[in-house]
Amino acid sequence: MNITKSQKIIAWAIFISLSFNSCEENEEPPCGCSGIDGKAIEETYGTVFIHKEKPYLITLESGYITSYDTTEILTNGQVFEEMVGKAKFTCTSIIDTAYAYHEHFDYKATYFEIDSYKELTTSLLYNPITWKQFTIEIIRSEDFGYAVGYGFKISNSNNGFKLLQPYLPVPYGIPCKTEQDAVLVAFLYVSKMYTQSTSLVSVYETELEFLGVYTP
Repeated sequence: MNITKSQKIIAWAIFISLSFNSCEENEEPPCGCSGIDGKAIEETYGTVFIHKEKPYLITLESGYITSYDTTEILTNGQVFEEMVGKAKFTCTSIIDTAYAYHEHFDYKATYFEIDSYKELTTSLLYNPITWKQFTIEIIRSEDFGYAVGYGFKISNSNNGFKLLQPYLPVPYGIPCKTEQDAVLVAFLYVSKMYTQSTSLVSVYETELEFLGVYTP
C-alpha cells in the first residue's frame, strides 16, 4: 500500500500528540506528565501554608501557587525571598472543592515547578521587608491595645497608602495566633493590592479559613 505525503504528516502529528499525552487512558494527567514546561517564573517573597496536606504558597506577585512535585521540601511557615521555576502547561488551575466558589473569591492556584529557592532566614517581626512599592512589617497586637498575638503594617510608597492591621479582618478584633499567620495574611493583602492595582481590597473569612489562620 502506498502512503501519501499527507498521510505521513497526519500519522506523525498523531504520534507527537500521543507522546505528549502518555498518561493512562481516562486518567487526569498529573502535572509534569507530558514533560511540557510553561514560562519561566521568578517569584520574590512567598510563604507556605498547608491545606488538606497539600502545600500552597502565597506569593506577592502571583497570589496562590502550588508546587506539583516538591511536597517534601515545602513545610508550613517557610518564607522565601526568591523562588525560580516554571509554570506547568499540562496542569489546570486547582479548585479546592470545599472552597470551590465564594461570592467574593475564587480559590484557584497555578501549578508551579520550583527549580531553586532562597529561604528568608530573618524574622519579619519589627523587621520590615520592601518589595516593589510595598513595605510589610509584622507587629505584636498587644502593643496596640489588643489581645496578645500578631498583626501587620503595610505601606505603599506609590500613593502613600498605609494599613495598620493589629488583628484579623474578622469581628471582635481577634489577633493572629502566630507570626506566620500574620505573614500569610499580610502577603495575601499585598498580592491582592498588586494584582488588582488598588489599595482598597477585601479579605474574607472563608479565605482566612482556607489559609488555616481562622476558625469561625
